[in-house]
Amino acid sequence: MMWRQRFFTLSNSRAKGFLVAQTLTSWTLQVVEAFSRMDIDAISSYRSTHCVRHILPSTLGYPPTNNEQYRAHLEKLKPIFSNSSLIVNDVVDDTEHRRICMYLRARADTLAGEYDNDYMWTLDFNETGTKITKVQGFVDTVMNRDLWPKLSAAMKERQMAQAPKS
Repeated sequence: MMWRQRFFTLSNSRAKGFLVAQTLTSWTLQVVEAFSRMDIDAISSYRSTHCVRHILPSTLGYPPTNNEQYRAHLEKLKPIFSNSSLIVNDVVDDTEHRRICMYLRARADTLAGEYDNDYMWTLDFNETGTKITKVQGFVDTVMNRDLWPKLSAAMKERQMAQAPKS
């Protein structure tokens, strides 16, 4: 994982704000590292019990997902992804509102071909900055349009191959 540190803190750096900022930055780095390892337990551990993920733009038509739905989605993806990396290109840190916005680049090998996707994530945190309460993720619509149908087919094929034969 590569981290280019370019922080723009929007609030003042009083002691409490500074500690929250450090916590947000630390947790954000850990989340990115967990995604690079595709460590689903770690990814899940950073989310609050009521965290909801929104994939944007809304024109893609994806419904919001809760923790259980998101974990199930990651469990399906994990076996078809390898050599994953997530590179943080830019970060905006809004400590006052406990929010971090990141521009990321994801890359992986998949059963359906190379995955190379740009993301813009907005992560909202709880009051202590220790749990993510909301995720909004803009995705590369061309990658989504072209690769996701192939990934879906690869996931179904894998499930059928693993299903008990009667």
